[in-house]
Amino acid sequence: MSEPNESSPTPTWSRKKKDAAPRGVFKHPSGVWAIRYACGAGCEKHEERVGPLKSDAIRAHAARRQRVHDDPTWCPTVERATKRREAHERAQAEEEREKRRVTFRQYAADYLS
Repeated sequence: MSEPNESSPTPTWSRKKKDAAPRGVFKHPSGVWAIRYACGAGCEKHEERVGPLKSDAIRAHAARRQRVHDDPTWCPTVERATKRREAHERAQAEEEREKRRVTFRQYAADYLS
């Protein structure tokens, strides 16, 4: 911490948290509470906005930390990409199934010919 000068009795900067929230929980500039945690894969620090209630943010942070502890390879970025890819594959499979579908009119025309 820097030394206070004569005109200002308070220090000019501090490493102390600015809010009375537990470690990993902070007030986002948008006005809602957010959490910051490291994933199990160690790729980056993840931040996510939770909501207007600090208690919800504390619970969400504890849940993410527990998930990291339970599964050391878990990463929310990888999980999101996997879910997005699976949803895309499901949509493509549904589209293919619709293309292969034979209507009664087509079936009747084939039967009569």
